[in-house]
Amino acid sequence: MTDWPPFSSDAFLDVLRDVYFPRARKAVVACEGVRVRTLVSGKTTAVSGFWQFPFYLEPLPAGKGGEALPAPYLADVVVALTAAGEPGPPGTVPAPFVRWDGFESWDQFIASRVTPPGVGSPGSALRDARRLERDHGPLDFQASDPDPSAPATIMRWKSEQYRRSGAIDRFANPQLGAFYEEMQARGLLQASTLRAGGTLVAGHLGNHLQGRMLYRLPSYDPSYGRYSPGHVLLLRLLRESFESGDREFDFLGGGEPYKYTYATHVRWLKTLGSEPWLTRTRRVARQKAGRALRGRKGYTAYKRIAWKAAQATRKALPARRRP
Repeated sequence: MTDWPPFSSDAFLDVLRDVYFPRARKAVVACEGVRVRTLVSGKTTAVSGFWQFPFYLEPLPAGKGGEALPAPYLADVVVALTAAGEPGPPGTVPAPFVRWDGFESWDQFIASRVTPPGVGSPGSALRDARRLERDHGPLDFQASDPDPSAPATIMRWKSEQYRRSGAIDRFANPQLGAFYEEMQARGLLQASTLRAGGTLVAGHLGNHLQGRMLYRLPSYDPSYGRYSPGHVLLLRLLRESFESGDREFDFLGGGEPYKYTYATHVRWLKTLGSEPWLTRTRRVARQKAGRALRGRKGYTAYKRIAWKAAQATRKALPARRRP
């Protein structure tokens, strides 16, 4: 079995294809001399820069995967790797991560952390944990919670957080929930939880792929917000990743300051090529429509109806072989 990067693996691409792109195929593509493996829809449309479920693409070594199809455009491709704190190439977006091989113990890692201004430190997370336990009862962290209701609660909290913040609610499109459910059904999703006095206060949906813990979807009960339960849970997740022997704890794309409290290195992501005019026009139109409709009565119902209609149309089309 070929050892592909996490977001080029059969396990990940199969779920992405079956939920979002049922007529796509897996292939190695090349853009500006960089070769990656992803899904291809149509002749040369490579799936990348997927906003509902962001992921990045890592270059393949020369010759791996055979001949590559030409792709005119790729988003979120890893083009450089630096230590945290070092600048990336122009026009890139950071994807911070922790590389554990530089630490012999958890205490050594915590002692090495320098907290950026304005964000919580490891010490503040420990103090919040003590306050939470004092006020609401013993804390219970489950790295992999068997409670079947936990994923739905974590997704609901995240959906509510999007709406409170004025962001587009990614869960308004039911495909995203279906994507997480499908990963769970295939054993690719790990629901981690934090309870206080038996009550669920924070959770995280993530993946373990190729020795990496992917920090994917954290959320918490806002009624416990004064205790920063998300940070308390993050500290537990980091320690679990270290002690379980992971190679990395991956914060994925985005340079939010809190990530740099813990990150030791950064992958730098860049767009290659030129986005086709028609693809860009459709994408911008969808974004404008989403911004105009979100928050209005019936928006969620509209998205669900549109998704069901699209699924029915796909089922009516002739099936293609999947590699």
